[in-house]
Amino acid sequence: MNPSFFRRLRSLILIASVFCLSVPAVLAETGKSSSPGEIVLTINSHNVERGDLERRTDMKMREILAQSGLTNVNPRNEAFGAIRGQVEKGVADHLINKYLLLDAATAAGTKVTAEDVDSAFRWVTRSFPTRDAMKKALEAQGLTPEDLKLELKENLLIENYLKKRFSDITVSEKEKKAFYAENRSRFTRPESVHARHILVADDSSAAGKLAEIQKKLKEGVPFADLARQYSIGPSAKNGGDLGFFTRGRMVKPFEDAAFSTPVGKVSKPVKTRFGYHLILVEAHQAEVTPTYEEVKEKIEQLVKQEKTSSRFQALIAELRRGARIINRLESSSTSQPAASSKTK
Repeated sequence: MNPSFFRRLRSLILIASVFCLSVPAVLAETGKSSSPGEIVLTINSHNVERGDLERRTDMKMREILAQSGLTNVNPRNEAFGAIRGQVEKGVADHLINKYLLLDAATAAGTKVTAEDVDSAFRWVTRSFPTRDAMKKALEAQGLTPEDLKLELKENLLIENYLKKRFSDITVSEKEKKAFYAENRSRFTRPESVHARHILVADDSSAAGKLAEIQKKLKEGVPFADLARQYSIGPSAKNGGDLGFFTRGRMVKPFEDAAFSTPVGKVSKPVKTRFGYHLILVEAHQAEVTPTYEEVKEKIEQLVKQEKTSSRFQALIAELRRGARIINRLESSSTSQPAASSKTK
């Protein structure tokens, strides 16, 4: 099966594989406690301590905060308490799934070679500028290189198990054509325009500036040069270039002018709440729906992803039904006796 298919598969199970998550996430995933602590999760024979869960939650919180530009915020700041609660629940669910899958992989006799583990470890090592930097990153998490190798091995075991488990997933020509017929609009490229503009403030000098710009355009001065000189819009530094955009992306008067002006021509002044615009249309692409042949490979990937997601959710449900899971984070924990039969 296509390697990209299994990259998608790894994202579905949210395992911190060296091939699908950042190095810090791999380190956080290991999350070993240096001393025994309160056990908050029990999954069959696996115990997760409070410190381990908090470190993993801290790392996920830092990732979320960084996406909002909050790179120096304490991940345990009370202002983000509600968000942290949801993140912690997600991390706990992820760990439950991970250990269930690890047990299933072990029961199925899944193997990982030492060479594979060493290769993954070298990949992580190369992600740091120096060995000392890696050592410090590990120590900050209370980890050793051996801890990291063990985590990588477990993730690779799960990956190999799922590869075999889902290796029979195929998509027939009939299924692909049916998907195309039902989802043709998903592949349609909407009508779009590539334009530049010059924005002039709506004040007493507007008429004079517009006339001056139009005069220079007639004299052959490049539109982009005039945009850099006269435009007050943020795109001025790029010669007024707005790139391609579809309908509904710009204010209505601007959109109407851009989509009705011939390619290579400059519109008459267009007034919006931002001021007056002169618009140069550089390209105009009509709506296009690709043929089945043009998108059938993409369709195969999409249908495989849907089938994989469905099969994965069913597998997790089956594993949970036959597992002993105690979640002490919940007000009322549930414990299920292990089933006599093992999922393979």
